[in-house]
Amino acid sequence: MTPDYETVFTDVDDTIIRGKSLFGFLDHIAGRERVLEEILGLLSRGIPRSIVNATYYERVLTGVPVREVTAASAGWFESASRAPGFLKRGVVDFLREQALRGARLVLLTGSFAELVAGLERHLGPFHVIGAPLECRNGTYTGKLSDAPTIGYGKAKALRKYAAEYNLQLDRCLGLGDDTSDLEFMELLGTQAIPSDAAPGMLARARSAGWRIVDVD
Repeated sequence: MTPDYETVFTDVDDTIIRGKSLFGFLDHIAGRERVLEEILGLLSRGIPRSIVNATYYERVLTGVPVREVTAASAGWFESASRAPGFLKRGVVDFLREQALRGARLVLLTGSFAELVAGLERHLGPFHVIGAPLECRNGTYTGKLSDAPTIGYGKAKALRKYAAEYNLQLDRCLGLGDDTSDLEFMELLGTQAIPSDAAPGMLARARSAGWRIVDVD
């Protein structure tokens, strides 16, 4: 079977799942209420998302062993996935169909790899381009080794990945729900959005003739 696309690069939060995985993870971890308030406060003041993303990791993961983060992430996903509507079933079906046709799936997210690993049971195998977390001796330092995978950072990480795997970007599809995803999506030959994407993205998709994937 000939694949429609060589590779599908897809956002995760509010694209495959409903809600923000990093916020859900904080809710899952006991004693992190003040951190969540701090992060939400930064967003409400208009602090750039890339800075908020880096601040999150500094406040949440500094000095935490990787094995603990992996276990807590699995626990969060198991709990979150029980909620009705957590997964956008139409988007999951679309991605599974593309994978079955031979496309490589790449999750491109500001979250970290462990937090989205549970999606494999729903999507099948995929690669993750996530937050470049710095780790020393099996423990997270809370720092990022490169730009946060938000906005420009997603585009930068995609270019690096494409060069490593010798991908032809004009044969790839980008899927995202928010205007912050445009920087990576517009590097690719084809664009798509979920049907409940942000209003600005819906308008852009309709005017440009992008594919709109029903979420249910």
